[in-house]
Amino acid sequence: MTRHREPTPALATYVDALVGIGGQLTSILHHMYAHESPDAELDPAETLARLIADVMPANLVRRDVDLKLAARLINATAEAIEDNLFLVADDPTLDQPMNGSDRLH
Repeated sequence: MTRHREPTPALATYVDALVGIGGQLTSILHHMYAHESPDAELDPAETLARLIADVMPANLVRRDVDLKLAARLINATAEAIEDNLFLVADDPTLDQPMNGSDRLH
């Protein structure tokens, strides 16, 4: 069963931000893993975590309560994604032309 509800403006803003940052992080990590140095002190994910912590504006990371709430929300979102969204394997037979006996009814 597919469910869909119109998100509130705040939820839509949150989801849009997650999707945007997901694309950024995926691109950066892909590049970092592709060009990983064998003698690097940290793996790419640890390096990226350190870099992000270093570049966050001080005025946005001043209050621990805000950071804990943000982490809780992101972790709850990750859990909801893990429990409810699934990748479907490609079906190679769909790329082949169908003859009369192969048609779906």
